[in-house]
Amino acid sequence: MLGAVKHQLSVTLALRGNGLSRVKNGPTQLLHENGKILISGQHRGGKMTGTWYYYGLNGEVTDVVDYVNDLRHGEWIGFYPSGGLLEIVHYQRDKKHGLYKRFTMSGKINLTGRYRQDKKVGLWRVYHHDTGEYIRTEKWDNDVLIGVSGSQWSETGG
Repeated sequence: MLGAVKHQLSVTLALRGNGLSRVKNGPTQLLHENGKILISGQHRGGKMTGTWYYYGLNGEVTDVVDYVNDLRHGEWIGFYPSGGLLEIVHYQRDKKHGLYKRFTMSGKINLTGRYRQDKKVGLWRVYHHDTGEYIRTEKWDNDVLIGVSGSQWSETGG
């Protein structure tokens, strides 16, 4: 993939130690060889900051991610290739932390729950990927499934 990508970057020179080094500042774009943008965002002091956009090869937005000092911090929003909402993940200091939601291609809720420091916690609700019908509730503690309740959907519709 390295040969297929051109890198456009605004760079400033900064004094570091005994010499000059290159520090990224300002708008940043990574381009595919077809000229379409793959990634765009901002660097400040050499670190990713603010909202970054990730694109598919046809130019569609695949992900929108908030960064602070090179760490995911805030929302990560993922999209299906069709443009529909796929998932919303909250991050704190580069770890999943807070509400998580995943959606079906038709826009219905597929899964909801919470993360604490990258681990599933509390109640997670699972819904059918086509109909959006409630399937079950899972109880998680520190990324360990400790209980399941609710109706159990099967491929035969039971």
